Amino acid sequence: MAWIQTISEEEATGKVKEQFEEAKRRAGWVWNVIKVSSIKPELMWASMAVYLATVQRPSGLSRDQKEMIATVVSNMNECHYCTEAHAYDLHHQGKMDLPMVESIKRDYRTADIDEKTKAMLEFSEKLTRTPNRMRKEDVEGLRKAGLSDEDILETVHIAAMFNYLNRVVESLGVDLEDFMPPSEA
Repeated sequence: MAWIQTISEEEATGKVKEQFEEAKRRAGWVWNVIKVSSIKPELMWASMAVYLATVQRPSGLSRDQKEMIATVVSNMNECHYCTEAHAYDLHHQGKMDLPMVESIKRDYRTADIDEKTKAMLEFSEKLTRTPNRMRKEDVEGLRKAGLSDEDILETVHIAAMFNYLNRVVESLGVDLEDFMPPSEA
């Protein structure tokens, strides 16, 4: 499961059980990334609150765009678990065909996506690789590409959240879900 103690679904009580039940309602199962924080329910709830407020809530960004940010950021961070989890969501939640999902994973720059989405992913890449080099011009570039200030804020939060989650997953050895291919590394 992970390199630290976790609470199983069978052992869960109180807030942990509530979170697990909510996860099952959303996805049909409890993802391992949720279980890894189960011994500190307040951390599990806080992480899920940010995820739900950004990825799951309707907004100016489409679900596909949100999942592409998650996939691209996770791939840049070499987080196999999150890359595969959000590529899965792109296909199953966003109904994107598998060749397109693989194209996004391989290199979003060459994928057949619109310029607005490409600009958003380029911004997310810069934020991931060199956050200290972000400038007002980066935000202005997103505005020129058609993103509202709310869309820009959400893009930042999604990219930042996945940088955070990638580090949680990688540092605690979160096991792959059964459907995920093994890492090539």
